[in-house]
Amino acid sequence: MKAYQKESPHTVHLPKLTVTETELMQEEMTRKGVI
Repeated sequence: MKAYQKESPHTVHLPKLTVTETELMQEEMTRKGVI
């Protein structure tokens, strides 16, 4: 459990990064599509 808790922070940050990247990609795609 302790080891998992230590690894949990990294796993929690990864999803956030992926979400931000996906959002940025969607924004770029929408901007290109609109323009």
